[in-house]
Amino acid sequence: MAVDTEQGLFVPVMRDIGNRDLNDLRQGLDNLRKDVINRTIPPAELTGNTITLSNFGTIAGRYANPIVVPPTVAILGAGAIYMTACVNAQDELEMQPTLPLS
Repeated sequence: MAVDTEQGLFVPVMRDIGNRDLNDLRQGLDNLRKDVINRTIPPAELTGNTITLSNFGTIAGRYANPIVVPPTVAILGAGAIYMTACVNAQDELEMQPTLPLS
């Protein structure tokens, strides 16, 4: 999750999300966002991520070349959705929305 502020982009780390329920995740997101906006987030909450999700489609990009820096092991980037010609199950050509992933 990234929080854009006047001082720049902050990317706090959500921890142990696989063992948290939806309410706990929502509360965690809200708390991290509040701490970033109030500039009270501890530096430790900005380090130690393993997987990063990125959305560069908001700036009309389709693909990117994410650079993985340890301890991150993967970055999944979503580009802008666009319409493309595809063949459907009936072997007919039709336009379908496509979400490019990098």
